Amino acid sequence: MDEENISLASKAYMRRLVAQTNEYPSLFKYCSFDGGVKMLSAMNLQFTRADSLNDEDELNLSKCYLEPHIKLLRDAGISDDIISAKLADAQAFFSGIGICSCGKSAHNDKLWKDYASMDECEDGICIEINQKIVIDHLLAKGIKVMALLVHYFDNVSKILPWDLFLGNTLEKQIFLQLLYTSKLRSKWADEDDVRLIYSKPFSGTHFRPQLNPKCINAVFYGRDMSQSQRIKVGQILNRYRHIKRIMTH
Repeated sequence: MDEENISLASKAYMRRLVAQTNEYPSLFKYCSFDGGVKMLSAMNLQFTRADSLNDEDELNLSKCYLEPHIKLLRDAGISDDIISAKLADAQAFFSGIGICSCGKSAHNDKLWKDYASMDECEDGICIEINQKIVIDHLLAKGIKVMALLVHYFDNVSKILPWDLFLGNTLEKQIFLQLLYTSKLRSKWADEDDVRLIYSKPFSGTHFRPQLNPKCINAVFYGRDMSQSQRIKVGQILNRYRHIKRIMTH
C-alpha cells in the first residue's frame, strides 16, 4: 500500500473510532465524595498515568507479542542489554500516558460501588460531562485528547504483534488503539467504560487540565449522601446554574 492510500485508510480508521464514541455524547465520571467535590470546585478533569491505575496490565508490554522481534534483533547481533533497554524505554513511554475512565451512563452499579462509595456507603458523585465540548475545549488549549471505547478479552497476554507498532501510520494507530483499550473481561467487563486518552506522557501521578463549566451537564448524587454532603455540593453548583442536580435511585 502506497503512502497516499495508507493516509486515506488511516483517516478512515480514525473516523470509525470517532463514530463509535459519538454514540455516547455524554460521559459519566464516577468519584468519591471528596474527589467529586475537588473536581467541581477546581473545575478540572483528572487523567491518571497508566502505571498508577489499579489494573496491572494497563498499557503494559505484557500485552505485546515480542518474541519474533527480539529474535530478529538477536540474530542481527544486538545484545540483550540493548534490547532490554529499548523495551524499557517503550514501556516508560506507554506508562506515562494519561487515562480518564468514564461510564456510559449514570446507572452503572459496578462503577458506583467501586469508585463512588466509601465502606459500602454510596455517598459519592457521578459527574456527566459533554464529550464533544470537553474534547474541543482541551484541543483549543493545545491538549490533544481522544475518546475510545474499551474492549474486553478473555486473555490480554501477548495479544498485540509488536510489528504493528513498528509499521506504517495505520498499523501504528491500530496497535495504540488496542493497547489503550484492551482489558481483561473477567475483571473489568462490568465497568463497560469509555476512556479519554491523553497520549503525551507526563510525570507525576495525575494531570488535571481546567474545564469550561459548560463541559459539565449534570451531577448525580449518590443515594447515601448525607444532607450536609448535598448542601456542600449544592453550594459549589450554585455558581453554575446550568448544571443539573439529580438524585439517584
